[in-house]
Amino acid sequence: GDCIKFAGDALIVLFKKEDNYKEQTYISRVHKHIKPIKEHQYTCLRAVNCALELGAQPPYLITGVRGFNKVTLTLHVAIGYGDLQALHVGGHNGEWEFLLTGSPFKQLAKAIDMSKQGDVVVTKEVWAEVQKHCKGTRVSSYGSSEMKVASVV
Repeated sequence: GDCIKFAGDALIVLFKKEDNYKEQTYISRVHKHIKPIKEHQYTCLRAVNCALELGAQPPYLITGVRGFNKVTLTLHVAIGYGDLQALHVGGHNGEWEFLLTGSPFKQLAKAIDMSKQGDVVVTKEVWAEVQKHCKGTRVSSYGSSEMKVASVV
């Protein structure tokens, strides 16, 4: 994915559909089968795999931060899926801002708050694409449709 922007303590990473997508095959680690997957499933699985890999890393320890002996950075992830619009806005006094908007950000508003340290939480839109390839549990919140992904199978 492409690291697009920092938003507060969040890092926004964009996994876009590949321009030259040719039918990909998915190799199941558990069931030992190979089957074709659709482009949007492939894109969502790339994001989930990346998030699980990052989440498996130990917390990052940073030293030398002024006013602190050490700082521990932890990670929690939420993943949304859908169309985005990207805009450069501004121009006054030569100042510009890169703005992303679209349905994934509405989805993430709730999902990111539901994820805890080390979690990978996906929205219902992502789960619809990856559920045949992942193990997960529903996030325990009343009326929640978000899923915590445990692994890719």
